[in-house]
Amino acid sequence: VSTQSTWGTVVCCRVSPKQKADVVSTVRDKKKKITLAIGDGANDVGMILQAHIGVGISGREGAQAAMSSDYSIAQFRFLEKLVLVHGRWNYQRIRVLILYQFYKNLGFAIVVYWFSIYSAFSGQKYWDDYFQNVWNVIFTSVPIMAYSIWNKDLDSKTILKYPKIYSEVQSGQDFTPLVFILWMLDSIWYSLVVYFVPNWIMNNTTRRDSLDHGMWMVSFTSFSAVHIVMHMRLALITQTWNIPTTIIFILSTLTYFIFALGYTNVKPGLFQTGPMYHMLYQCFASGGYWLTLLLCLILCTIPSFTLHSFILNSNQVISHEIAKWELNEKDTQNEKPESFRGLPSNTPPNTPSPNQTIRRW
Repeated sequence: VSTQSTWGTVVCCRVSPKQKADVVSTVRDKKKKITLAIGDGANDVGMILQAHIGVGISGREGAQAAMSSDYSIAQFRFLEKLVLVHGRWNYQRIRVLILYQFYKNLGFAIVVYWFSIYSAFSGQKYWDDYFQNVWNVIFTSVPIMAYSIWNKDLDSKTILKYPKIYSEVQSGQDFTPLVFILWMLDSIWYSLVVYFVPNWIMNNTTRRDSLDHGMWMVSFTSFSAVHIVMHMRLALITQTWNIPTTIIFILSTLTYFIFALGYTNVKPGLFQTGPMYHMLYQCFASGGYWLTLLLCLILCTIPSFTLHSFILNSNQVISHEIAKWELNEKDTQNEKPESFRGLPSNTPPNTPSPNQTIRRW
């Protein structure tokens, strides 16, 4: 184990199933490495179970290995696409899924704390109960599911063409504590915007009947702003826009207003309190409501988009550079450039080496 770091390959001949498992567990526990084990027979089951990721090949030696594994493939050559393509895609999707869920719910909860400060911690609710209950279940759950299923920053042919871009996943530089902190700071920022902007606009304007907007109208406006901002934030980082994804984003955005139309037209006393009755009509007739949505959308998305673009361009992320070059190649039909820093001969120029720091927010 002490000299393992200097070896490129280790060949173990005529070892027992127990010894196979011991080799994997030793590297996993002593060296703290991510391990993958692949086998096609019953004597490989122990090794497959000891690894972080077990891959079984279903073939002539039975199905024991395939049944004990995390992933099953028909031939050994499929391992390349499983790891480089699907492994990378799923890593990117899960990374955004985790960050987005914390980003979305942290800001949504902190808005209540801003309101508590100005309500003297009286216990008064800021969000309507029914809107709050369906926030994660209906309003914002489906778009991130669509992202996690279909989003691809690069197609499979490009990933297999430039296998060195898998170093982004191996380095883990795009999913670090710093990246998490930046997303959480962005979440706190959007909570400040969606609370204080509606309150400032509504407190300095009146309705058409010259009455004040009231707390529940401000709350409804804040909730509408949160809903729009969440969908726009996810849309900015979505790279695959196919027909299902586009339909889901549109329907998910409209679902909130359809629900609000039905809920605010229910007579008081059945499912909702009196102040929410006809609230959607009152907001749609208020110019302050539409101004608030526009300002919140601008203030919440522009900083995130600007920082995201700055990090991508300043650190020269390999996959980002390749995606730009592939797009330019399709437009100009240029010849392939020379090799660059250990990447294949068809790698785009100005692409950083795999050892260079890679960051993505």
